[in-house]
Amino acid sequence: MSVSDILKYPQNVGSTPLDSFFQDLEAKILSKTGSLKADNQRFVSQLLHYLRKLHSLTLDEQAELNAKGSDLLPISLHDMKYVENLIALLIIHGIYVNLPTDFQAPLQFSKDEVPSSYKSDFSTLELVCTTIHSILLQNSDQKDYVRSIILKGPLFMNSYLGLLTLCVEMPSSEHEKMLQELENVQQSYELFEMYTFLVQIRNADAKARLLTQLGTLAVRRNNGVLSLIDFIMGVREDEQVDLEKMNKVAQLLVAKPKSTSSSQYFSSLFPQIYDGLSMLNRPIVVSCLNNVVTTFFLKNQKIVKDFLFQKLYKVIFNEPIRDHCAKELNDTNNVLISLTKNSCNDLLQNLVGGVDKKLFYLNLWTYALFLKRNQKLNPLGQENRPYYEVILTLLKSFVVLLQDNEILTYLSMNLLNYRHEKWEYCIDFETQLAYIALRSEEIELRARKEWKDPLAEANEMFTSIDEAVDLFVQLLRIINKEEMVKDVFLAVLARWVKTDRHNDAALGDIHSSALVLLDLKILEKLHNEFTTDIVKKPTDILQLLIELIDFCSDEERQQDSDDEERSEKDSDDEDGGGENEGDHKIEAQLQSAQPSALDMMIQLLKSVLPTPAAKLESSKISLRIIDAKLLKHGNNSMHKAITDVIESKESAAADNDADDDFLHEAMVNLSDQSAPIEVLGLTQLIQLIQKKSSVVTPTTVTQWHIQFLKSKDPYIYLTAIKGLSILCECDERTFDRLLSMYAGTKKSNNILDDILKIGEVFTNYIQHQNEMFQGPQAHKLIDTCLIKVRRRDEIDDRLRMSAISLLGTGVQTNARGIQDRIGDILDCSFGILQMETKAKGSFVVRRAALHLIHDLLYSAATFPSQYNRAKLVTLLEYTREKDHDMLVRDQSAQLLSILNSGEYSRTF
Repeated sequence: MSVSDILKYPQNVGSTPLDSFFQDLEAKILSKTGSLKADNQRFVSQLLHYLRKLHSLTLDEQAELNAKGSDLLPISLHDMKYVENLIALLIIHGIYVNLPTDFQAPLQFSKDEVPSSYKSDFSTLELVCTTIHSILLQNSDQKDYVRSIILKGPLFMNSYLGLLTLCVEMPSSEHEKMLQELENVQQSYELFEMYTFLVQIRNADAKARLLTQLGTLAVRRNNGVLSLIDFIMGVREDEQVDLEKMNKVAQLLVAKPKSTSSSQYFSSLFPQIYDGLSMLNRPIVVSCLNNVVTTFFLKNQKIVKDFLFQKLYKVIFNEPIRDHCAKELNDTNNVLISLTKNSCNDLLQNLVGGVDKKLFYLNLWTYALFLKRNQKLNPLGQENRPYYEVILTLLKSFVVLLQDNEILTYLSMNLLNYRHEKWEYCIDFETQLAYIALRSEEIELRARKEWKDPLAEANEMFTSIDEAVDLFVQLLRIINKEEMVKDVFLAVLARWVKTDRHNDAALGDIHSSALVLLDLKILEKLHNEFTTDIVKKPTDILQLLIELIDFCSDEERQQDSDDEERSEKDSDDEDGGGENEGDHKIEAQLQSAQPSALDMMIQLLKSVLPTPAAKLESSKISLRIIDAKLLKHGNNSMHKAITDVIESKESAAADNDADDDFLHEAMVNLSDQSAPIEVLGLTQLIQLIQKKSSVVTPTTVTQWHIQFLKSKDPYIYLTAIKGLSILCECDERTFDRLLSMYAGTKKSNNILDDILKIGEVFTNYIQHQNEMFQGPQAHKLIDTCLIKVRRRDEIDDRLRMSAISLLGTGVQTNARGIQDRIGDILDCSFGILQMETKAKGSFVVRRAALHLIHDLLYSAATFPSQYNRAKLVTLLEYTREKDHDMLVRDQSAQLLSILNSGEYSRTF
């Protein structure tokens, strides 16, 4: 025995049954494989005997460890090499050599280990598959380490391929049952990996079955959609979102399998989409699913309405009326929050207006008000903001994104409308989570019959008014839109002035009086908190004053007679008892809070007049009309102030005031804490650049986009990527600045992530340019990528992969536009395949180089003479035979097949 053989063994050999097993395996099988291979069937039987014995001993060892409460693994790391060798021998001799050649997938092991001149034997293949099947389906309550090794390793895939071969070549119901059972024990993610790999086999029947299994897996598994996203997006390996991969997910899910009916497919798919959209802690999943929903919506709106929106409406409107648990209610809110990150405004419009737009907003408002009043502890933890603020932010997102200004006026009329007739929100006292419950008719009837103290009812009403007004003002503060605040104020003011109820409140009921008081409270709060916002654009205010002043003056004259009638009624009611105490208290509150309508108009006018004269220049006619009306009614208190403004000689405001206001709004949106509003701000900046406005420069807009490119939220940085690609087309300096950043060499993780995102910017840029991708800018980008790829020892391989991907995109988009760089691109690819064969992890770069050659073969490019067909074939044949990576070998074989077909000889 040599020294190297001795070193393979541990210094201290244990005496457990497993230790003895591995010694026996090494002595009788692994050390004698050369002589045992002669009789392959007998050799495989021996391998299976050792596998079954290993499984049994491992279960016993696991049981002993469990009894001791130990977390140790039953098989040591040293002994795992014996397990790996046993599995490799089983795959090669038990499965691979027994498959017909058109069923063989690329082998994970060196082909030198495969016996030559051996004919496939289905009986041996069936024996191996049956043994593996029995181990995987063995019922056991305890952990099964060998089973987990098979599931996570190559033996499962090869066993599945073996059974698939038997199903096609030796059809039987038993084989079909075993194949289905084998799929059932595997995780969805691993199945996506396996099917994607196995579809490379050449047998047409087997490939068709695999494609069907792959195409329907997303809806055959409860977690199929999430697993597909994880697999396509590479979430387990990378935290960045690739736009091309995201579109691939949408493409796969929108394409309904032919074997499934539309109703069945959508009924299985959309519940998973709904669940995925509720996962706010998985932003990549949310971004992917929003893209899927948008793609469906643009294809057929009815699909999204019927299979996604209807499920939301059942909870939002509680139709049909029933109980909804806390999870259902919370998931609905989370899905709504996720949908506000959808870039399609038409989709959001259809969501909000699908049943009753006003009721949609009102129900969200009602829910927020309920939480504010009743959720005493935050279920998210006291370190997080109260949950009612989350709902207010949700309201804000819909209002701002859809510009539903009128909804705020509607809500101001319904602040006290917080009860549903047949159902209600409730709080679970243990979890502090809200849920929906039906109202009990018996309790409702009892409550109506019970006498309530009128004074207590009035006090309760005052409290409700104060709470509702405070929350409404908080909503306006969160929305932070001057125009919207002004519109609400003017609408409430007009409503209050024009209503007749405040003149005969004592003749109405408690609720009528409360509504008048509510308007007054809103006006007072808005005037105190938002005066600057309200008067910033005075034109609308002055127009309203013109309309209301005459009305106010008529009301003033009527007020004295109303007061006399009211005092007489009060004296008559003095002996009316407690039943009128509540009405009297509200009336007293109303009288003390209610100013003269004309006084309020004058106060508002006083707030407007200090506005810079330049902004009032276009409103001087309105001021003259207001002054004349006030004088007509005997009020000259504002005459001098109005005259001073009218006689001022300052110049009018500049023509680009509208763009200035738009820019200001965009900057406010960028400083918001809500992702949908930040994205709106970025979009508004791009709109200003596209209309070539002078109020902002491309350099400034680029800086903002680069800043948001660093965001961890995919919705934000994907928008920044799209914006920067547009800027590259509009502004050459932006293109050069980003190209300089992309050429950077720093290896910091933060810098690396930013550079990869800039690579996505250029991918978008190339695709948008299409056949215009040519000339100096195209050449600068290609040259930068070539330099990046060649610096293999200086920069992270992920940056080199990004550069290779950009080269491929350029070739696919317009190869003729960069024809004079095709030789350099080929030189780069050849260099990678010839020189980078041993570096750790370099296989991913070699795979990318082969993809690039594939793109070139399918493009309109002409290969330079130094890279003729013979030279390319020689390189690919060498790579196919000698490369250590299975996928590199297989890609090389595929490219050789393309070349040998002669179809692409025209490119040489």
